[in-house]
Amino acid sequence: MSGDPRNGLSRFGERPDAHIGELGFINGPHRDLTDLPEDLVAHVRAMAAATVATHVPPEGPVLPEPLSDTWARAQSIDVPVLTISGDLDSTDHINAARRLAETVRDGRAVVIDGTGHYPNLERAEEFTNHVRSFASSLPPNQGRLNSTSARDSIQTRD
Repeated sequence: MSGDPRNGLSRFGERPDAHIGELGFINGPHRDLTDLPEDLVAHVRAMAAATVATHVPPEGPVLPEPLSDTWARAQSIDVPVLTISGDLDSTDHINAARRLAETVRDGRAVVIDGTGHYPNLERAEEFTNHVRSFASSLPPNQGRLNSTSARDSIQTRD
């Protein structure tokens, strides 16, 4: 692609017929993009466009170096971890979240029914309740997200 690669990627926010790959798995492999509420799709398109505009330099994206020891490194995570997946997301994403929760010292995995890759957007209240419950379960002396003000600051999207 010639010119600014961000120009081609800005179509995220513009095309009503954007393909699943362009929206980062929003619908998951078990639904069509048209099965989702239009406002949800528009919101994810806007997020994608903003991310590209903010993080992709004009000379093109900088690809990260792959890490070969990711799961071994995950074993050293010593803070509680909550993974939340949608049951309509791809199996590999759900399995990776479960594996992370099983690999860390204190991991918990939740799967929210009827959602794809963005359960926080599709079922915001249920997602938030899981996060609040997780935060409330943390010991207060460990300095994690556990104070009343921190829990109360977790809000759902309108």
